Amino acid sequence: GGEPLALRSLDLSSSGLCRLTGVAHREDYPRHACGLLLALRHAPALVSLRLAGNELEAGAAQALVRGGLLGRGSSLELLDMSHNSLGDEGVSALADALRHRAAGLATLLLDRNFAGCEAAGRVAGMLKVNRRLRELRLAHNAIRHGGGEEIANALDANRGLQLLDLCCNTFLLSLTHEFSGADSKLYRRLRSPPRDDLTIHLG
Repeated sequence: GGEPLALRSLDLSSSGLCRLTGVAHREDYPRHACGLLLALRHAPALVSLRLAGNELEAGAAQALVRGGLLGRGSSLELLDMSHNSLGDEGVSALADALRHRAAGLATLLLDRNFAGCEAAGRVAGMLKVNRRLRELRLAHNAIRHGGGEEIANALDANRGLQLLDLCCNTFLLSLTHEFSGADSKLYRRLRSPPRDDLTIHLG
């Protein structure tokens, strides 16, 4: 109940959410964090939400989805969940929530979240249909060749994305060693985006 919050921007980066929960025991933190994030459903005017560096796990991403922050009609345009521990499950939950043409989010920052090929596949599925997302950052994750290839294939169908950051993912780490033939081919493909208005960062 209660009146909706007129909050438009919320920055809880660098352990801000940790401090806000005020829990004494570390094992209680995930539950309290999810409760606070779920409460953001009472802030329908929220445009920018920064949650980087809060030790968040998959449940936090799922709480945002359950709260409707990424659904149809949401006002949220920027979501920063970088430097957390969302893993495949959390990143997949966010990608699935954005897998429709009416999704309003323009910027999604997911660097350093221990995301692998499962998450990459769900991100690829989202990119095939989403038309609103302009910036997607997935640097310093654990995406291997298969996941990178799925994302590359999805870019052929995508018409909205303008910046994709894939730096320092597993399939690119061989840059400093010896390329496998498959990774070399994928790298060259990503170096030549399918659209002139799309920039891809590979490091």
